[in-house]
Amino acid sequence: MSNLVLPTSYLPCRAYFSHVKSNSEITIEIYESFQKQSSRNRAFIYTSNGIQTLSIPLSSRKNHQLTKDITIDYTTRWQDIHWRAIESAYNSSPFFLYYKDELFTLLYKQEKFLIDFNLNLLNWLLKKIKIKSMINYSQNFENLNTNIVFQDLTQKQYKSSLLNNYSDKQYVQVFQAKHGYIDNLSCIDLLFNEGPNTISLI
Repeated sequence: MSNLVLPTSYLPCRAYFSHVKSNSEITIEIYESFQKQSSRNRAFIYTSNGIQTLSIPLSSRKNHQLTKDITIDYTTRWQDIHWRAIESAYNSSPFFLYYKDELFTLLYKQEKFLIDFNLNLLNWLLKKIKIKSMINYSQNFENLNTNIVFQDLTQKQYKSSLLNNYSDKQYVQVFQAKHGYIDNLSCIDLLFNEGPNTISLI
């Protein structure tokens, strides 16, 4: 495929990048009706207690509001919570030191719109992973042309989801000895553990 339509996603999962890598051009669908409790504003990381959900709080929304119009709520210090969780989870991973400063800066950038906040992180991850796909926003509504659900699950459902069997390309995770191998988390899990080797595992 030369073009793939995907939803916006906060620190997207491993499967998301697999599809991006396989396509030269990606369209981020922003004219859809926003879907709550989805990867659009949620990511899963691997902590000492197992899977933790990071959720970006959103401003008050109208019914059927378009994704492009969704704004972020900064009245709480959610960025501190997310950063502390990420730092605690990956501080001992082999490559966290090499990426943490840039991620910290992006995480604390106060973009008004969720799609722009997510895009900053997506472009940074693509650069670090060395995927050269072109990313565009949709100009009108386009159906997502993939059947894969990207983390649109509760944390409990995710633990037993088939998404955990996404790939046979396993890698060593910080808390694997304690909780076992967990696949298809936010791609920062793969990046912090594998660094430059990340692209070969996507």
